[in-house]
Amino acid sequence: MTVKVLIAIVISAALFIMPACKPGETPPAVVGNKAPSFTLRDLEGKKIGLSDFSGKVVIMDFWATWCSPCKESTREFERLHRRYKNRGIVFLGISMDLGGSAAQKVKDFSERNDLTYLMLMDDGAASKAYAVHNIPATYVLDKNHVIVKIYPGYMPGLGSMISEQIEKLSSNADTFAQNDQGHKPQQHRHEKHAKQNNPIPMTEHSVTQGESLYEKHCQPCHGGSGNGGIGPNLTDTIWIHGNTDGEIFKIITDGAQGTAMRGFEKELTKEMRWHLVNYLKSLERSRL
Repeated sequence: MTVKVLIAIVISAALFIMPACKPGETPPAVVGNKAPSFTLRDLEGKKIGLSDFSGKVVIMDFWATWCSPCKESTREFERLHRRYKNRGIVFLGISMDLGGSAAQKVKDFSERNDLTYLMLMDDGAASKAYAVHNIPATYVLDKNHVIVKIYPGYMPGLGSMISEQIEKLSSNADTFAQNDQGHKPQQHRHEKHAKQNNPIPMTEHSVTQGESLYEKHCQPCHGGSGNGGIGPNLTDTIWIHGNTDGEIFKIITDGAQGTAMRGFEKELTKEMRWHLVNYLKSLERSRL
């Protein structure tokens, strides 16, 4: 057997065992994706689901009583919980302790350390859905439960980093709420620009360029693949469907009237903005 043939066999085998999402599977728990849903029991045995906190920013910490770094993360979590509990921010401690006495261990640990935020017991399903292999692991979800930040492990200053994310999410959410009140879809129509054609063909290269720009400039507000986050969904009938290339280019350039979206004329060249248009239109086509 030649070296070339052996290499080909190895590569072929690798392709078959590489992980991939099958139709209907939950998308991976990565930044920009919707957080996997779950239903777990609290320390009293009551079922609690992520959906119970719909419309709220959620901070989750996967941890265990036997994990030394986790002790530091729980202290940070408690400080943050006391600081933000009156602002509607939800803190969840998801314990990976196992065994019949696991809930009692967590209860005893919480009482000894004056932990008052909500503790849930993972039966393995949540940690599997979030692909948690090392703890502590912290996930920051926006009000639409899109994952905006993941902090693997414990590090000095973790509390400050989480606090910064909370302030950013709260500020952006308030801005959108104030600026989006009463705005109508018609405000996004620009008849003068409706017939303007995109000078850049929608090629794979252009869509890839647009995707890179989207991830940097748009995803923090509009979520992964335009599915919505702090800002609105960019794939529904109000924001994209029916709008021409020229109208979308105009919105990217000058911003959307009556909303918190600003224009990117000074940050992105015309070519970049047209690439972004192609990427957004590709999202529209993928949902038709």
